[in-house]
Amino acid sequence: MSELSLSVGGKSYVGWQSASVTWSIRQLAQSFSVGFTERWNELAEAIPINEGDSVNVKLDNETVINGYVDDSDLSYSAGSHQANIRGRSVLGDLVDCAAIYKSGLWRNTGLRTIAESLCDPFEIDVVVAANLGRSFRRFALQDGESVHDALERAARMRGVLLMSTKEGALQFTRAGSRRVGDVLKRGNNIKSGSRQGSMRDRYSIYIGKAQIPGDDSISGKDVTLKRTETDARVRRYRPTVIMAENEDTGAELQDRMTWERNRRAGEAREVTYVVQGWRDRSGDLWEPNTLIDVDDDWFRIHERLLIVGVTYSQTVTEGSTTSLVLSRKEAYDLIDMPPPKPSKQGEDFYA
Repeated sequence: MSELSLSVGGKSYVGWQSASVTWSIRQLAQSFSVGFTERWNELAEAIPINEGDSVNVKLDNETVINGYVDDSDLSYSAGSHQANIRGRSVLGDLVDCAAIYKSGLWRNTGLRTIAESLCDPFEIDVVVAANLGRSFRRFALQDGESVHDALERAARMRGVLLMSTKEGALQFTRAGSRRVGDVLKRGNNIKSGSRQGSMRDRYSIYIGKAQIPGDDSISGKDVTLKRTETDARVRRYRPTVIMAENEDTGAELQDRMTWERNRRAGEAREVTYVVQGWRDRSGDLWEPNTLIDVDDDWFRIHERLLIVGVTYSQTVTEGSTTSLVLSRKEAYDLIDMPPPKPSKQGEDFYA
């Protein structure tokens, strides 16, 4: 039987009535939650797990989180005692804590170096699995922003993703190319499915603007940049203006608008499937940023999609299940979206 364990202070704890782990390319730090309620036993000891404790979370003896306990809620009554424990990977500190670095300004510095400068005080490694583009001519911290906010802002300018590895390193990446051997098929291995769609945050035209301080090599009209990107699937006039977060070149500003269009299109339509167990057909844990073929006649999806996020769950009634959030790969890469399909070819996933 599948088992989720917490290792704290050299001791491993199992046997939760409910447990879950969430890992996503949209969420920098993986998170976990476990809980139990049982009838009172006078000989039972209070579970010795406290907020701030270092924790290692394993699924079937495979590490998925190295991190800390954020919250530990313990209670008892005349007939029972309860425990609910929640936490995140070590990258949770990057989400919570302020970005501090000398003067807070880098010149002619690459993204990796900036990330290493900010992560080093937290003893967090930086892993690069994508082309990070050219160095920043100038990158400055904003007052009060967190490390995550600063790095996410920089990553957005270079069209890359931030996510955590299972070991707890910060990884720069783009949409993955590794394909899971399974096929998600309605009536076969899908326990339940849901589809979410919205047009609220999508626009027909994205107008990017940037202002570059002039110097001896650049002046006049060259210090003001404007680039546009269109979304052919938004069929009415819906413009938006986005001010660049940094001093970009024209090519970088164009990439920024492509990234903005793709991300908004991808996040506007997603599907979520629940499958039994935590592992795919090959025996590997389901992981975000991998590709999976989908055959769902109800949602009219017959294509390869990107696993954006996974939540491993276990309860006494449902056993072990995994919730998979899927979107198009183009939503997380600097590539053009495919053109809209004619209606006779079926529904367009981005439509």
